[in-house]
Amino acid sequence: MTGPASVAVVPARGAANRGFARILLSEWTKLRTVRSTMWALITTAVLMIGAAAAIGMAALGAEENDANPSFNVIELSFQGAVLAQLSLATLGALAITGEYRTGMIRTSLAAVPWRLRLLLAKALVFGGVAFVVSMISAFGAFFVTQAILSARYDAATLVDPHAFRVVFGAGLYLVATGLLGLGVGTLIRHSAAAITATVAILFVLPPMIGILPSSWGRTVTKYFPPNAGSQIAVVVPDPGMLGPWGGFAVYCLWIAAVFLAATYLLRHRDA
Repeated sequence: MTGPASVAVVPARGAANRGFARILLSEWTKLRTVRSTMWALITTAVLMIGAAAAIGMAALGAEENDANPSFNVIELSFQGAVLAQLSLATLGALAITGEYRTGMIRTSLAAVPWRLRLLLAKALVFGGVAFVVSMISAFGAFFVTQAILSARYDAATLVDPHAFRVVFGAGLYLVATGLLGLGVGTLIRHSAAAITATVAILFVLPPMIGILPSSWGRTVTKYFPPNAGSQIAVVVPDPGMLGPWGGFAVYCLWIAAVFLAATYLLRHRDA
């Protein structure tokens, strides 16, 4: 009795693994065959690297930077991340809301009845693509900026204090923001509304929270998602803010909470 029972488990596990691999392949096919995917990824890279080049050239001709103690050649590389994060967050939202708009979500849920597995596969595929593009963009922006600034300043290298953490962290922040867009899109299911909500989280609410009164306003500011997460791409974080990795961990917890809520709604409401 023991032998046959133990043998029967192996094919079941193998079938489950092959089933999840097929879900991943399906999500990859859906992501890469949508025209907006390529444009959003190109936009992310162009905004990061193009803005880095433009700002580097502008800094090269600004003599006041010579006496500016806050002038930092590392952080200067990532001024384009402000807009690049919007590009990836929009793509993350569209990766799920596009299926609701076309009605494809019904086919997806019929093919994958276990909805958590579908969302996990979508997050893994999107996160993997976003990771590659974000790292290319972050390191590209860094090297382009330093090449330009080297004509006048002592350019930074990846072995300088905090440099690798800031460059790698800028890429991680973009990936996390893209996943935030995916989570919000799963919650709201409507493209325009999901993008609007994500824009509010990233750009509208942070300055509004900054005017809240007293100590609790400072606490909310410190732990608010983009404020906490962006500390990983800062050379010397503000003493009133969280540390680089602690802040990014808080950002990831916020994103995890969004996905938990999205998973609950995905399982309990109709497509």
